Amino acid sequence: MSRLNENSDSETRLSATETGFRHLAPRHQPQSVHEISDSLYAPFRDSELSVHLSGCNIDPIPFVKAESGEYRLLNGETMSPEFAESLGLDQLDELPEPPVEWQAEETREKILEQLDALKLEIALASAADGQQWIVWCNHVHGRLTAETEEAMVDIPFSLWGVRLVSGTELCPPYHCPFADVDTWNLAADDEGTISDANSMEICSETGKRLLRQKMETCHASGKLVDRSILMQCPVSGRFLLSQLAGQCVECHQTVEPSTLGRGRCDRCRNLQKVNRDHGFLQELFGHFDGLQRARKFKMAEQPDSWLVQAAIDGQTWRMVIGKQTLSVLTVARLNGWLRGWSRVDEGDWPDFLKSR
Repeated sequence: MSRLNENSDSETRLSATETGFRHLAPRHQPQSVHEISDSLYAPFRDSELSVHLSGCNIDPIPFVKAESGEYRLLNGETMSPEFAESLGLDQLDELPEPPVEWQAEETREKILEQLDALKLEIALASAADGQQWIVWCNHVHGRLTAETEEAMVDIPFSLWGVRLVSGTELCPPYHCPFADVDTWNLAADDEGTISDANSMEICSETGKRLLRQKMETCHASGKLVDRSILMQCPVSGRFLLSQLAGQCVECHQTVEPSTLGRGRCDRCRNLQKVNRDHGFLQELFGHFDGLQRARKFKMAEQPDSWLVQAAIDGQTWRMVIGKQTLSVLTVARLNGWLRGWSRVDEGDWPDFLKSR
C-alpha cells in the first residue's frame, strides 16, 4: 500500500510540474548526428587526410527568458541578443514532449533547484497562461579522428548545434603540438607524422617531405635539410651536412668550413693559458687521476665541450672533452712543431685519460 502511495505522489508531483512549464526549442536546430556530420567535416574539405566521426553526443541545455527579454542559462549566465539570435531563440516551437533530461526525476529536480535560485535574482518571463518557458538548445560535443597507418590524431569539438549547421561556428581545427599551429589542412609527412600541410617542406638532400620542425638549414649550403642527416659543428654549434664539413689540422675535429683559417679551427687559433685551479680542470682531475701530472694547460670553450691542451710526460696533447659527461671525444698529439698534429685512435689513447 505504501509503495502505491509513493508512486501516486510521484506522479502527482510530475503532473503538477508539467502544468507549470512549457518546453520549447529552436525551430531549425539539428536533432541527430546525421544532421550535423556534414557541417563538422566542412572545414576539412581541403585536407589531404580524411576525417571521420569517432564519437558524438547531443545534449539539450535549458535556457530561460527574463522579463527583460534576455535569455539566460540556469547558472545565470546571460546571452547577448546577437548570440541568442544565432542560437535560433527568436524562432521557437513547442516540443511535443519534454526532453529526457526533464523526464528523469534526478535531473529535473536539479533543474528546478537552479530555477528557484535564479528566480531570486531576476523576474522570469512566462506564457499568457502563467506557465514558465524553458527553451532547450542542443549542444553537441565529441571528436573527429584523422589517421594513417602510422599515426592517429583526435580533434575534439564542443559547440551549439544551430550555430554549427548555420555555419556561424565551425568545428575547431586540429592543434598540432609539433608545429604549434591550428589547422584544418591535415597531411602526413613521409615519416607518418600528422600535422599542418603548410608546415611541411621537402628535404633538398633526400627528397622527403617532412615537418619543418624536423629540419634545419645546412649552414654550409644554405639548404633546408632533414635534421637527422646533419652533423652539428662542435665549434660553431651550427648544423651542416657532414660531406660539406672540413677537418681541423690540429685538434682533428670535423667542423664547419667557415670556422677554419689556414686549416686550423677557430678554437685551436684561440687557445688561452689557464691555471690549474680552473673549474673544468678541477672536474677533470677528479675524473682522470693521471691528468694531474700535466702542466702548461691551455683551453678554449665550445658549445658542448672544452678543447684542452696539456703537456705531460714530455708530450703535448690536445683533447676535446664533453662538458656534461666528461667523455673524451677526440685526441690529437703534437709530433713536433714542424710535423704538426696527428689524430690518436681511441685504442691508443694515453693512460692518463683512463677514468677512475
